[in-house]
Amino acid sequence: MESTGTDRGSEIAGLVEYVKKITFLYSLDHRDWNAKVINVIRIWLINSKELVLTIFYDCDVLTGCLGFPVASVIDLCYFIRTSKEIISIHSFHDMVNFGTVQDDVDGCLLKILELIYAPIFRNFMEWGDNVKQRFCTSLDKFLGILTAIYFKMSGMTVLYVPYVVKEIAKEISSYDREFVKNLECIAVSWATLIRILLNDKTLTSPNEYISVGDEFEFWLYRCKSSWGAAKWF
Repeated sequence: MESTGTDRGSEIAGLVEYVKKITFLYSLDHRDWNAKVINVIRIWLINSKELVLTIFYDCDVLTGCLGFPVASVIDLCYFIRTSKEIISIHSFHDMVNFGTVQDDVDGCLLKILELIYAPIFRNFMEWGDNVKQRFCTSLDKFLGILTAIYFKMSGMTVLYVPYVVKEIAKEISSYDREFVKNLECIAVSWATLIRILLNDKTLTSPNEYISVGDEFEFWLYRCKSSWGAAKWF
């Protein structure tokens, strides 16, 4: 039993080092790791009832929490246990979902969906071609709407371009009729967004255009809202 306890202790120490290694924060410095954070990581690894671990900076101090922080933070790295079983070195990736979320939560989740999950779904080989095509078409439609809503809240119009378009050679994609058909549907949504943008002659402001400054503010707004669409052309 003593050797088993020793082995488990060594495994926990190895898992702590691994969690430290895969923790990603914007201003993370390896010198900021401290005993309190490491102790929180150890508790999370040992206690299978603790499902969530977050690591973040609180007032420039690297902090660990068995849950989510109460105060707002710039970014945090999360580790979520998918079951209440004991985590080992070999089962870590099967039992733990982890990642980084910034203070721009909506934009962060949009990028995760677009750059991580969407390519995984497209490359999933166990679906039939018809099912995959229908799913990917619906996914692109959803991401297009989500992109438009997200940037509209910032006063901009940005056109959604599927990540796969940037990765597949034009010679290959042009022979995929369903893929081209899907892009045509996306292009129709672009035309709608551009038409709305060009017809937008209102400035989100309680003031009337009664001075040169008001007119200048209006055209600054039009320039900002048009930038997202213009950069694709």
